[in-house]
Amino acid sequence: MLTSARDFLNDRLFRVVRNGFAHWAFDWEVVGHESYILAYDLERDLPTAKMHQAECDAYHIVAFALVEVLEAVFISRRTDPTEG
Repeated sequence: MLTSARDFLNDRLFRVVRNGFAHWAFDWEVVGHESYILAYDLERDLPTAKMHQAECDAYHIVAFALVEVLEAVFISRRTDPTEG
């Protein structure tokens, strides 16, 4: 499971979009009825990734769940991460 979490966090698209959000280098684009997030390279001011809103939502859910488990196990030292 840890290998899968590491692979997810090392995924190029995840890292590019995360960096875009972290450095306020992103934009929102609407095409018809579809919404997209555009991440930019700050140094070159060029778009580096384009993700559909549903993909971003899925990435957010996975990243949030990983942080929640890490907090429960390593910071709060709970043996069952589902406990409040």
